[in-house]
Amino acid sequence: MVNDTGGETRDHQTAVARPSLLLTGLRRSGKTSIQHVIFSKMQPSQTQFLESTPQLTSNHFSCGSFINIQIQELPGQLHTFPSSQSSSISGGNSGQASPYDDDTNLVGGGYNMERLLKQCNAVVYIIDAQDDYNQSIARLHLIIQLGRRVNPKIRYEVFIHKVDQLSEEVKRETQRDIHNQIRDRFADSSGAIDPWLRTSFMSNSNSQEILINFHLTSIYDHSIFEAFSKVIQKLLPQFGQLEYLLNHLLSASNIERAFLFDIQTKISIATDSAPSDIQIYELCCDMIDLLINMSEIYGQPNINCIQDTECEDDDSNNEPVMNGNHSSTTNSCRNSSLGTTPITNNPYTSGIETTNEPASNVFDSMSSSIIKLTGHRALYLKEINHHLALICVLRDEALSKQAIIDYNVEQFKEYILKLFRLNQENSESSMSS
Repeated sequence: MVNDTGGETRDHQTAVARPSLLLTGLRRSGKTSIQHVIFSKMQPSQTQFLESTPQLTSNHFSCGSFINIQIQELPGQLHTFPSSQSSSISGGNSGQASPYDDDTNLVGGGYNMERLLKQCNAVVYIIDAQDDYNQSIARLHLIIQLGRRVNPKIRYEVFIHKVDQLSEEVKRETQRDIHNQIRDRFADSSGAIDPWLRTSFMSNSNSQEILINFHLTSIYDHSIFEAFSKVIQKLLPQFGQLEYLLNHLLSASNIERAFLFDIQTKISIATDSAPSDIQIYELCCDMIDLLINMSEIYGQPNINCIQDTECEDDDSNNEPVMNGNHSSTTNSCRNSSLGTTPITNNPYTSGIETTNEPASNVFDSMSSSIIKLTGHRALYLKEINHHLALICVLRDEALSKQAIIDYNVEQFKEYILKLFRLNQENSESSMSS
């Protein structure tokens, strides 16, 4: 069994320093593929060779910017509810055989579902849109019912996945059908039709608002990155400050849209307050790929690695220029790489295996780009630190005052780095206390 001595204190410290996601869904719904495509840069076509995850796994993703999260993947084949609890949650329907274990509520012999929900900040539930999703919706309903009891603050993000083969009409119809089925299940369990908003509803049983967001996703386009960006943004305690700074930059520089991207994962950790647009998001992702690919061909990386842990905050004047060519510095700091730390599945041990993927060695303080688009628009990219890039969408006429934009971006960069340092200090102090 898991030793719970001092567990609440450790859980609180972990929650302060590292938000936790519970990634779950039925078997073969695409949970492991999503993680590999986003965080390990695996080609979507290669995910078909991935084996099904047999046990609960926990991965720590840290990419040196503001992203520092723990993702726990709960395989769909694991039985997580006892039959007594399942029957009580579903209204005591004893006429149907329960698909869940009838003697334990421990996952994999050592993980408690209630404990998982207490520790997580959000549940990302994957539904395979190309399969019969009735059983998947039933499982989601059980998870929400249990989560409402043990942790009412959980956000639920439903990824309606594998929609790349569906037409736009079928996509919307599938999303509407899943939305209505989930609403009807809670209406039946509460005995009346509750007030239902687009992304949340109220349960009459305890007047708690359950926040549910629906996303149409696929690993074969940028929809999975945009959906995961929205999940990450809601977990970042600094998102409000970042959004305020981006809005202020827009108003001061005559810019239409602004995004703060993590270049490793192409996750947008912050945007301005304007509604999202998947086409603009795709353009920003393509711009990151183009800049990195061109820099790898024509850039000249420095073979010397920086060992100082404060390398993220180095002044731009410290970046070397060799023979007038663009020179980049490989950052080998512990906090500057995308770290995936799967915790061993044996509940009796606490060993952690870490594999570090180095940050791009061609992205530094001199990295910038301007791309002219049709429709008298342009994309403007500027490095913030070794892991963050600011991408702006602006009109062509705004570039006539590029000096003002460059100055405002430098001021924005200075505030972001200060906020980043403050975030690190708060994380270290919360973990040491």
